[in-house]
Amino acid sequence: MIQLLDAMICQNTVKGWRVVGLLVTIIKILVPVIIIVTSIVPIFNSFLKGTAEETIKSWKQVGRKIAAGVIVFLIPSLISALVKLMANVELVNDDALICSTCLSSPGGRECQAFVNNLDRMLEEEKKRFEGEKLSGETKTSEMGEAESSESPNTKNGSKVAVPGSGNTQAGDYRDIANAAYEGDRAARQQIIDVLAPAAQVAWKRDGYLPSVLIAQAIMESGWLKSQLAYDYNNVMSMNTDLNNSLWTSIDWDGTSTKIRVVHGGDGNNHYTYDEMRVYKSVEECFLDYSHFATTYKNGKYAGIIGNKDPNYVIEAFMPGYTESVSARDQVRKIISDYDLTKYDIDR
Repeated sequence: MIQLLDAMICQNTVKGWRVVGLLVTIIKILVPVIIIVTSIVPIFNSFLKGTAEETIKSWKQVGRKIAAGVIVFLIPSLISALVKLMANVELVNDDALICSTCLSSPGGRECQAFVNNLDRMLEEEKKRFEGEKLSGETKTSEMGEAESSESPNTKNGSKVAVPGSGNTQAGDYRDIANAAYEGDRAARQQIIDVLAPAAQVAWKRDGYLPSVLIAQAIMESGWLKSQLAYDYNNVMSMNTDLNNSLWTSIDWDGTSTKIRVVHGGDGNNHYTYDEMRVYKSVEECFLDYSHFATTYKNGKYAGIIGNKDPNYVIEAFMPGYTESVSARDQVRKIISDYDLTKYDIDR
C-alpha cells in the first residue's frame, strides 16, 4: 500500500537501523567491560604465584585485551566517520549516511530527525493513497466527460493543485522534472508554467521579480528534480539558520529536515549535512524567500522591491546570497533562454 523511494533503503528502514545501533552501543560498552574484568583474573594469579615471568605475561595479556576493547568501542564511530568522509566527496549517497548515523548515534538528534522524516513520509503516502482511492471511486460522468478522460488539474486520478493557488506541490511533477533535468524543452516549459504563477504571488506581495525567482528556483532545484524540492517543496535551498537566525520568517512554520547540500561553486564545491526548511507548498517557499530577500539585513536590499530590471536584482541582491559568480551567470542564462521576463507582470 505504502511505497517510498526504492533507492532510499536506509531512510525506509531507519527505525530498524536505530535498533541495531542501540544493540551496537550496548555491545561496544559491554564487551570492553567484560574484557577488562576478565583481565583481572590472570593478574591476580600472577601475584599469587609471585614470579616475575608470570607477572609480565599477565600484564601483556591485559594490554592486548584492553587494546581489543578500545578497538571494539571505536569501530562504529570510525565507520561512521569514514562514511561521512566518503559522502563529502560523493563516493556514497545521502542514504548511506542515515545508516551510519543511526548505527553510531542511535539516540542522537540526527537519527531522531531521520525517524521523524520517515513517519512524516509514511503519513503523506497514506494520505495520498487514501486520496487516490477516493478519487478512483468518483464518477467522471458528473463532469460531462468520458470515464477515461483526465482533467488538466488531475494526475493519475488524483487532484493536482492549480499553480499559484497556494498549494502547488513540487512532488506532483516528478516525472516532468526528470525529463526537464535531462534537457527536454517541452518538459522545461511545463516546469516554468508551474513556477511562474507561484512566483507572481511573491511578486505581488513582496516585489521580488518573478523572472529572477523562477530562474533561481530552477538553478537551485535542478528543474524541481532535487529531493529537497520534490519531497519538501524547498525549491530555493532555504536552510533553518538563514542569516544566523537574525531574520524572522513570517511564512515558514518551523518544520525542517536534515539533508546533504552542496555549497560553493566555481569549481570549489563542498558538502555539509544541514537542517533545511520544509514547506507546505511551492508558493510558501517563494513567499518565504521573497520576504527574506526584501527584508534581509534590515532592508539593506530594499532597492530590489518592485524593480523590473533582472540584471539589477541579480547584481544588487545575489552577491549577498551567494559568492558564486557562475550562479549569477546561470540565472541570467536561464532568464534569457526561456524568455522569463514575460512573467514580470505589473504589481
